[in-house]
Amino acid sequence: MTRSLIEEDGHGTMQSIPSTLQALLTTRLDRLGSAKEVAQVAAVLGSQFDYPLIRAVAGHGDAALTESLERLAEADLINVQGMPPESSYRFKHALMQDAAYETMLKSRRRELHSVVARVLSDEFKHIAEAQPELLAYHLTQAGAMKEAIGYWQRAGQQAVERSANIEAIAHFSHGLELVKLLPEGAQRDQLELDLRVALGVPLSASRGYSAPEVEQTYSRARELSEKVGGSPQFANIVWGLWVGYLTGGPIGAALEIAEQYRAIAERSQDSGHLLEMCQVLGIALFYLGEFPRALPHLSRGSAMYDPARHHALIYEHGGGDTGVAIRTHEALTLWTLGYPDQARLRMQHALETANSLARHPFTVAFGHYFYAWLHKLYREEEIVEQATDVAIKICEEQRFPFWQLASTCLRGSTLVERGAAEEGVLTIRQALASYQEIGGQLYSPELHGLLGVALAKTGRVEEAAATLAEGLRLVETTQDRWWHAELHRLHGELTLGLPGDQTAAAEAAFEEALAVARAQQAKSWELRAAMSLSRLWHGAGKTAEARKLLGDVHGWFTEGFDTADLREAAALLAELKDSRRAPAGRGGKSRIRVIK
Repeated sequence: MTRSLIEEDGHGTMQSIPSTLQALLTTRLDRLGSAKEVAQVAAVLGSQFDYPLIRAVAGHGDAALTESLERLAEADLINVQGMPPESSYRFKHALMQDAAYETMLKSRRRELHSVVARVLSDEFKHIAEAQPELLAYHLTQAGAMKEAIGYWQRAGQQAVERSANIEAIAHFSHGLELVKLLPEGAQRDQLELDLRVALGVPLSASRGYSAPEVEQTYSRARELSEKVGGSPQFANIVWGLWVGYLTGGPIGAALEIAEQYRAIAERSQDSGHLLEMCQVLGIALFYLGEFPRALPHLSRGSAMYDPARHHALIYEHGGGDTGVAIRTHEALTLWTLGYPDQARLRMQHALETANSLARHPFTVAFGHYFYAWLHKLYREEEIVEQATDVAIKICEEQRFPFWQLASTCLRGSTLVERGAAEEGVLTIRQALASYQEIGGQLYSPELHGLLGVALAKTGRVEEAAATLAEGLRLVETTQDRWWHAELHRLHGELTLGLPGDQTAAAEAAFEEALAVARAQQAKSWELRAAMSLSRLWHGAGKTAEARKLLGDVHGWFTEGFDTADLREAAALLAELKDSRRAPAGRGGKSRIRVIK
């Protein structure tokens, strides 16, 4: 107001005072003469702009342009840094830019935006390539919808490649809003299809694979693909639906989708499709508990994976690197089937591959998550803590809620083993609740197992038993059967801590764990169940039966003898062989073993 008064006549008098701030700013602009037009061009360029760009757009000679910019600076509308032609400028306040923009007719604004888009495309290609969203914005404002859609898609793709998922969602969404303005027809359907498939990638990463908007995006893409008569992107659509069913359940539906993907891959014989066929089939079978069927697919994929050739797949479907996903699950499958040394080597290789892809933090995060899981099975808590710390930090920075919350549950379990059981319970409980809120079902049985163990460590045995019972219920609803045998075993251990003589109930749980593990050929779970049942039998005087049971299972193993499970099994077997009388029966507080 003061500056306006001074500008009026130099003495601080004014005939009339504008009633609004906008009107006041407009009045000041009107006094700038020819500099007003430069201010308007600058407002179209944005809050910041460089001399070469405004010179190209304004079409003024250097002398006239420099004079107008100096006048804007003297009027305190813009800040200046440097000297022309290397100078750059910034509006002092967004309201000043808005006022300059609003003084133009809409037709003039569209014309200027069109000029800016042409100049960027023709004369400033480095800017157009590095910031396609800038060109997309100007084309949108110029009314060039089809061209703008293409640049919004390009901007979104670049953001995906940087794992800037929130930006990518915004860019693709801008494109979809413009699609609605186009006439109905095949071309509009194809443009929407392209954007829907692309949008599924950052949505999956930032909101969770099974979030409702992810499922809606891929389902709509599938409708459009069928409407336009097929699409080269159909494989990506099927992959998106597969991962949604895998993480949100039921996993049997994910296997059905995986079989559809197999048909696509075998028909195309495309290297990327064949690799992803191994992924979708192998991983679905793994979580369904069909480990012997899963391993050939995962091993085939691991062998054919070439990072240089296949890494680009991550930008097509929104998951992490396909090779890392395959190798982490190959390692977990090998451990489950009873090959802990081979599993360790495969997982180390997977983590090295993930770390080599540092420019794709999503892959690094989930690579560390699975690395932590394997070492949880080895009961190497320090490594679990280190790996989950890396995963959580990346996920917090990049906003990957699915992996952040799952990793936090694992991290909470390390607090329990460090003696901070109450803190661990709180950490797991809160993360698990949030995980389920975003639709996460995969790992729910396993994570309930971790929570049950944590609760037992605090003495809340009945609550722990109820938590494990919920985990077993989730096995049926989600069909995630990786931990099925272990949940029965843990439930048996907890049952022994409940009031009264629970020997028969615990024995039934251990025998169920054995039966599940044997049906799955899951030798590592079978070993744990055999140890629990052998201890129970030994305590009940059935030492010979205990020795036979554990001896047969332990004798099957050919590697991994330095792992905690096999060391403990060997020690227990030695105790059973040396025993000449049955020790006192088990009772009192639950003694959960081999469950870290």
